Amino acid sequence: MVDLPPAGVKIAVEVARIASVLTSIEQRAQLLLEPPGRVVPFQGAWISLLDPEAREQPPLVCHGYPNGLRSYMAGPGGVAEIEMLGLDRSGATRLSDLPIDLQQVLSWAEYLAPAGFRRPGGGPVRPGRPLPGDAGSEHRLGGASDRGRP
Repeated sequence: MVDLPPAGVKIAVEVARIASVLTSIEQRAQLLLEPPGRVVPFQGAWISLLDPEAREQPPLVCHGYPNGLRSYMAGPGGVAEIEMLGLDRSGATRLSDLPIDLQQVLSWAEYLAPAGFRRPGGGPVRPGRPLPGDAGSEHRLGGASDRGRP
């Protein structure tokens, strides 16, 4: 089991409350950014639902990413990349954990690295599993380092 940072229990309770709010899924996704953002500030966030049969993952919430990356990741190319990296299955949940040169990952090489992103994080958050990474090392929702730069 993963030890939560000092504010972790409070955040977990807030996230559970948000998940049960009777509002649209898009509004709940937006609200989910607030609690962890108080502990680990981020400038990029993406929450989407993967539809592997339709080969798309349109974002419910997307902030701080260039339009080209948004289009790519929402469509078949982004889904293929997620599958290639194994992020659609159990196992590694951060790009930095994968045994692959990030320059071979189109979203990283073409969009994120040129935009100044460092130390990529993120990946799918699955029910019953902790957020990828540990507090203060990598942002879980946007891939940016915690040094305030995207």
